[in-house]
Amino acid sequence: MNRPAPLRSPVALLMALALLCGTLAVVLAMAAPAKAATLHGAFTLQGGSGSLTDKPVGTGVGTSAACPAPADPAKPYVKVRLGVVEPGLSGTFHDLAVTVAGEPLSGGAFTRPIDAEADSLSLQDGLKRFVPEGPLDGRYELRLYCRTANGAEAENFFSTMVQVTGDTWAPIAQKATLLEVVSDPGTAVVGQPARIIANVQPKEAAGTVNFQKFVNEELIDIGTVDVVAGKAEVTVTESAVNNDGLPVVATFTPTDPEAHTPASFVYSLYVTEPTPTPTGTTPTPTGTGTPTPTVDPTATDTPTPTDTPTDTPSETPSDTPGPTGTDTPSPTASGDADTTGGTGTSGGSGGSGTSGATGGGGSGGTDTHGGNGGSLASTGASAASAALGSLALCLLGAAAVIQTRRRKAGARP
Repeated sequence: MNRPAPLRSPVALLMALALLCGTLAVVLAMAAPAKAATLHGAFTLQGGSGSLTDKPVGTGVGTSAACPAPADPAKPYVKVRLGVVEPGLSGTFHDLAVTVAGEPLSGGAFTRPIDAEADSLSLQDGLKRFVPEGPLDGRYELRLYCRTANGAEAENFFSTMVQVTGDTWAPIAQKATLLEVVSDPGTAVVGQPARIIANVQPKEAAGTVNFQKFVNEELIDIGTVDVVAGKAEVTVTESAVNNDGLPVVATFTPTDPEAHTPASFVYSLYVTEPTPTPTGTTPTPTGTGTPTPTVDPTATDTPTPTDTPTDTPSETPSDTPGPTGTDTPSPTASGDADTTGGTGTSGGSGGSGTSGATGGGGSGGTDTHGGNGGSLASTGASAASAALGSLALCLLGAAAVIQTRRRKAGARP
């Protein structure tokens, strides 16, 4: 049995150069993620002589499963489109032929003839679109896409591999591997880890995935991880914002190159600033406790008014002096003159006055007790003294009243 020829096409060389050397033009051109697709099953290319120049390349196709369910049940898939996939990061599909339209293809595995009336290309014509010069030897993937009558197409596809040697082609058992990369979260945050996840199809494909990022026109290794159940992932933590997308290149290397093909995918990882954290302190709610009764303010004592001074002028007499008694003159006897004075009227007991009127020769007190043998002159002097005393008492009483009123009004004495 002849071993399949190694991959020698210039396209494969360009892919290796892009991955190994990190050529800026290639990586930036391929930086946009490829259209999401799913390997739906396998197919076989029927008929044909195996010539690279046959048009169409075969007489019909047969699949291992039905077409996927259409988006609109009223518009089922009724035919398929055949083409060749350009190797490398782009995965561009180039048309070769279409099958005839017929019954819906959703009932199970099917066989459908190629439409010889439609414009078809040879396999050589298709390969020349991306390998314009030089030999075409190598391994290439052919795909079938299910289509509706009006041209709507499923994303899921059927796949098969062929080997080109010189001017001939032949199917091989090797399976094409599909690689798709996503991140979690979808947009990375500066300073926070993000998972880069590679999904490998078919899931049974064994091998490793090497992750690299394109920084400053250079591919920098992130890590190489084994594929487990169709997945491989690494974690990255970026230190700078990247709104244009950081190219991350994932390359699958199969454990058995004869069983599965290598595959590559370029993913754009967007990196943004972290969301600012509010700096305010959340207020702690104050619990409702038992209210403390309000203490009544201490009553202010009402000042006791100052007593009205009761001092009485010390010299104010308590009693009004009684009138001084007037002696009745005795008639003069004709003859001898009597030198003995008559007995004066005894005055009442005096009060606590300061001094009585002085009687002629009598001892004066507060009373009108007259002296023995008082004369008219003495009586006039006593009346004058009484008048002066009464005037003094009036003045003292007026002064006391005025002083008392001033004190009640708050005036200083």
